[in-house]
Amino acid sequence: MKPELPTVSLQTEAGHFTVRYHECATGKGLSLSMGSVDGGVPVVRVQSSCVFSESFHSVTCDCALQLQGALRAIAQDGNGVLVYLYEEGRGAGLSTKIRAMALEEQDGIDTVEAFRRLGLAPDLRDYRGATTILHELGVSSQIALITNNPAKQHYIEAAGFKVERIITLTFAVNPDTAAYLRMKRDRLGHVYISME
Repeated sequence: MKPELPTVSLQTEAGHFTVRYHECATGKGLSLSMGSVDGGVPVVRVQSSCVFSESFHSVTCDCALQLQGALRAIAQDGNGVLVYLYEEGRGAGLSTKIRAMALEEQDGIDTVEAFRRLGLAPDLRDYRGATTILHELGVSSQIALITNNPAKQHYIEAAGFKVERIITLTFAVNPDTAAYLRMKRDRLGHVYISME
């Protein structure tokens, strides 16, 4: 049995969170929690890593906006957790993500079409890791889920969680990000709510 890792405190612009590192059969991740998550209806966000948006501030992707918006929503409620998974490129990995970006740039296609040309589904993420982490944290079966992606709600509910309500994220976006959000709406069925 592996020893339990300690928790650490993290002060963010949104507020103070408790951070834990997790390993499970499907990968590695972090949880950032605030308040009580093992009772009531905690606010939950499952976020996949995106180095281009979160580290390099790409304007053609909304991942960093989603991350900051989710942390603010959790802080506003006071009880919740953000599960952060290392799943670049919707689970395809960084090298595949780069190949898809090259196709987009070369042929003027969108991400979904680029993945199709690479012989891949547009979203390869495995949410079992997220639900394992939620169980490890003692999150109750009833949650408020932060997402604009109906498929994510489906996977979370299939793992036995009851989504009491959906919290959609609203952004003020630039034209490049807006084009990407419209693609996710039209090609992947995401909810697109913008303050533009």
